[in-house]
Amino acid sequence: MAVNVLRRLLPLTAFFIVLLVIFGLLFVNQTPTLPPCEGNVTYTLTPGVNGSLGVLIVYMDPGISHERAEAVFDAANKVGTKWVRIGFIWALAEPSPGEYNFTEFDWIINAALERNLSVLPVVMFTPKWASGKPDAEDYYLYPPAKGEYLRDFAKALAIHYRGKITHWELWNEPDMRGFLKDLDGDGSTADEYAEMLAYFYGGIKAGDRMQRSSSAGLPIRRSSPPARGTTSGSS
Repeated sequence: MAVNVLRRLLPLTAFFIVLLVIFGLLFVNQTPTLPPCEGNVTYTLTPGVNGSLGVLIVYMDPGISHERAEAVFDAANKVGTKWVRIGFIWALAEPSPGEYNFTEFDWIINAALERNLSVLPVVMFTPKWASGKPDAEDYYLYPPAKGEYLRDFAKALAIHYRGKITHWELWNEPDMRGFLKDLDGDGSTADEYAEMLAYFYGGIKAGDRMQRSSSAGLPIRRSSPPARGTTSGSS
């Protein structure tokens, strides 16, 4: 008798299960009702300002295979990119004082320009001979011992890339301890970076008055407190 009852209940049970599944799907896929957004701001470009799309290409330093670099640039071009930001490693470009090696940098920059991509090089990482702490394992993260070292390098860059590069960026995230170290031990890299930027600006302008230098972007992440007083801008 119990078996007969179960047989009669099975179709009804299956029916209710199907209904529950249907209602469940409807509930899950329902578009939530959101409160209206308030204080929306519409931004428009100032006349004469280039609002072109740009791409940060992280591993475009010397050493990348040419095939990969070309593939990345081609992909950037297809999506309408006009600017690419690449690393320009000072320690590789000037391994000894006044001795420059721009071969791979030239190739990367020319490959981008050939595809009508404007390049924003990010100059960073101090050579061992110029570092304020040359004996440290991470010597490349310290500011130069003399600002003149950076100024001379910036001048050489501006002269070498005259007509090709219009804007330069100095360092990456200098308020992060993993990119710039506090040389004088006051707990902040703001003073070191400000001095570096002043020397870098002077060098760029000495090499080519038409080129511009800008300060690095700041992440300001909670995991690594920003350097006090560090600001971002361009000149």
